[in-house]
Amino acid sequence: MDPRENNLPKWAQEVISSLRLRLEANREPLLTELVRLRPRVELLEARNCALNELLQCAARGGHITAAEIVNIIENYDLTLTKKET
Repeated sequence: MDPRENNLPKWAQEVISSLRLRLEANREPLLTELVRLRPRVELLEARNCALNELLQCAARGGHITAAEIVNIIENYDLTLTKKET
C-alpha cells in the first residue's frame, strides 16, 4: 500500500484495493500463458535456425532448390499481419 493512500477516504482506498485485486487476477493467466509458451518459442527458434543453416549449407553445396529457398528467405521479411475482413 502506498503511504499516500492513508490520507484518502475509506471508499477510495477500497476502490484502489479492488483495482489491485482485479489487476492481479487479470495478470495471472497472462503470466501462466507466457511461462507455457516460452519454451515452445525457444524450441521453434532453434529449429528455424537449424533449418535455415541446413538450407544455406545445401545451397552452398550446389543444391538448386535450396539456393532458391535461401534466396526467397533473404529477399523477403516474413511477418504476420491481421487479415482484413
